[in-house]
Amino acid sequence: MNHYFHNIKILEHQGTFNLLARGERYGQLWLLKGLKPEFAQKKLYRDLLRKEFDIAIQLHHPNIVGMVSMERIEALGSLCIVEEWIDGETLLQWLGSKHTVEEKLNVLRQLLTAIAHCHNHEVIHRDLKPSNIMITREDNQVKIIDFGLSDTNRYSSLKAAAGTINYVAPEILEKDSVATVQADIYSLGMIMKDMHLPKRFNAVIDKAVATHRNERFGSVGQLQEAIEMNGYRSWQKKWLAVAAGAALLLCLAAFWGGYKLNIRLPLGQQSSTSYQAVDYGQHRADSLALATDTTLTTIIIADKGLSLYYPKPGVAVAVSPISESDAVDLGLSVLWAPCNVGAERTMGRLMPGAFLRTMPNPFQVLNYGKDYPDSVFVRNLPSLVGTKNDVAQRLWHGRWRLPLNSDFYELIERCKWQYIVPLGDLPGYLVTGPSGNSIFLPLGGFLYSMHFFSIAERGYYWSSSLSKADINDPFECALVFDQYMVQIHTHSRLNGFLVRPVLDKKPQN
Repeated sequence: MNHYFHNIKILEHQGTFNLLARGERYGQLWLLKGLKPEFAQKKLYRDLLRKEFDIAIQLHHPNIVGMVSMERIEALGSLCIVEEWIDGETLLQWLGSKHTVEEKLNVLRQLLTAIAHCHNHEVIHRDLKPSNIMITREDNQVKIIDFGLSDTNRYSSLKAAAGTINYVAPEILEKDSVATVQADIYSLGMIMKDMHLPKRFNAVIDKAVATHRNERFGSVGQLQEAIEMNGYRSWQKKWLAVAAGAALLLCLAAFWGGYKLNIRLPLGQQSSTSYQAVDYGQHRADSLALATDTTLTTIIIADKGLSLYYPKPGVAVAVSPISESDAVDLGLSVLWAPCNVGAERTMGRLMPGAFLRTMPNPFQVLNYGKDYPDSVFVRNLPSLVGTKNDVAQRLWHGRWRLPLNSDFYELIERCKWQYIVPLGDLPGYLVTGPSGNSIFLPLGGFLYSMHFFSIAERGYYWSSSLSKADINDPFECALVFDQYMVQIHTHSRLNGFLVRPVLDKKPQN
């Protein structure tokens, strides 16, 4: 096979000292990023190109451009970075067209999870701007490009101030400045301004672009949390209006003899409220008699043809622990449970599992059985492992525990993730490990207060790893994913998320 590139075409857009071209090899297109002739022989610029490759090759994320190799391309007379070719347009171009708020938020979520991945690998991009973000034509997938100004603690040189006016954080322009995650957060805030989001996001943007970096969000995870909670509050107001109208409908239904009403709820989910027409025997049969009819809530998602069953908020969770011998060996450092807590008898089908908290809600007492202890707060610990707040261990006993962030990262980076939509069931990811064995993670949504959200749209799974956790800031890490992205970031432990337990492998004799 010919390993050389052919049909090389110099691109119209060029960098200050970079040469950009497109080439073909192995039947597909590649981007070739090298140096212009006047810079190709200068050590400084060769070192900068090498630094960009060394940093970017460590990042493996669906929303970050993929680096392949660094090769000398004789046709261009330069050492070049070979990276994936992206068929799309820049965010700057994309924003020139009309898009809905939800489309913009989808792009923003992908962007944030990619930058969180960079920060988890101690990489600061330093040049985030709309022209360095691509949107693919086929499925609006975000791709962050151009790591030419990025930096990491692994480098002690080539650390001159860098960035683009209007997007660079103020402190970066100061003498002897050191780039931190807050520099990227400032740039993200400026990009959010360019997206012209509704006014309800103004406070989030203002905090992201605060002049003093200590006044900004401490991490991308905190920024993500603020955006999601902001969206929730907006939906909450709409829900109250819907609820008022629903109350009138219920009165009319009662007067006319009882009808089955489908009430549209936030984020596209649908709740079925049934009256005289309810067939509880069929209800129990469909849920495989997981619990009595009084413990389950029916969620109907009409546009997907789904009827799902969840434990009712405030009702004790009925579980039957999975045997440790049923754990799935994906070929990783831990064994994974075949289903979520609360879905033991259905193995996840039509009942994704129970939404669990890892601490009580001090503002609203709910009876969630043994999903948390009476002693509420965990301080100065890196994780919940070994504590009574590990809900996986409390409910399934034995050696079962909540996954750590390291377990989730291994699952993300070493396994194949295939998005599937099973007939008549929740969409989700079939995750196949190096061993060839698989587990299925459904997009089961989450519980906030007494309401269900994002069912069939996103999956939220608790990690045992903690962020700064105290009485006023009880945050815990979680695996969050949808059709377009997989990420780990922090959430309030008062939320109800799904739980997929793991087992540590026993030492070999």
